[in-house]
Amino acid sequence: AAAWEELFGIAPIGREDDFLELGGDSLDLATLVSAFAEADDAAFMHAVVAGAQTLRAMAAALDARADLPG
Repeated sequence: AAAWEELFGIAPIGREDDFLELGGDSLDLATLVSAFAEADDAAFMHAVVAGAQTLRAMAAALDARADLPG
């Protein structure tokens, strides 16, 4: 949420707010992927952000990944 709030200059951003409806575009997506790259796999983060347009959906995808072995 903090990354979205910084990116869009809006606070608070809720779990159901939509990336595209907030004005997100491909450049914003690249900014988010870059922000996550040091902490996690950038390719995975790109897939999550591209496919999960809400914070709730992104968190669910991250939780599912945490359950995977390796």
